[in-house]
Amino acid sequence: MSEMMKAFVMHAVGQGPVGMMATVGARLRGAGLVIGVESMPNRIALAEKYGCDVIVDFTKEDPIEAILKATGGKGVDSAIEALGSSKTFAACMSRLLRLIESNRVDPLALTTHRFAFKDIEKAFKMMQTKEDGMIKPLISFG
Repeated sequence: MSEMMKAFVMHAVGQGPVGMMATVGARLRGAGLVIGVESMPNRIALAEKYGCDVIVDFTKEDPIEAILKATGGKGVDSAIEALGSSKTFAACMSRLLRLIESNRVDPLALTTHRFAFKDIEKAFKMMQTKEDGMIKPLISFG
């Protein structure tokens, strides 16, 4: 690994599905330090599993101050806003889809809830409120 890649620091705001896949991508590309920003305990645990070295809980500390402290005052080389808009998700998954297809990344750990298609409205409501620790639902059509 080159010195540049060893020093690369990536920061993802929001460790939902998009943020976690950005974390995986940064780790696989050789980031030396990956910092995530998240407050939900189940997402924090999963973000650590997917490669975050440091998790900043924005409800307990100022993210900018915490990131500067974690990087010795230098800040990050790259920051990703990953709060989950459909446009952001599509752009992120186009590159990471190959990693999923080649079994280098298992996205099933993101699936915390399962719903029949008839319950899709409940699934969407729970996604908005993050009720019951939801990260991502799986909707069955059959």
